Amino acid sequence: MNLINTEMAVTAIRTLMIGSIDRIEDKFGDLWGHYKPEDEETTPEEDELYELFMELRESILDFGNQQICKVKGTKWKKK
Repeated sequence: MNLINTEMAVTAIRTLMIGSIDRIEDKFGDLWGHYKPEDEETTPEEDELYELFMELRESILDFGNQQICKVKGTKWKKK
């Protein structure tokens, strides 16, 4: 794969990662109080669901970064 194709693939993977997270947040964000005003408290259930979302978000980003490293031919190491 040449440099241009590699960069195009990297851009596509990043777009997919961020777009996926954004769509999850759009559809389910109300479950963890994403759309509540800042001065409104979240419930314990919303806090728990937010933590699950953050774990999912991290997993999506880690997996995407692994794929980017495969495309680039480098070794992935979580920072």
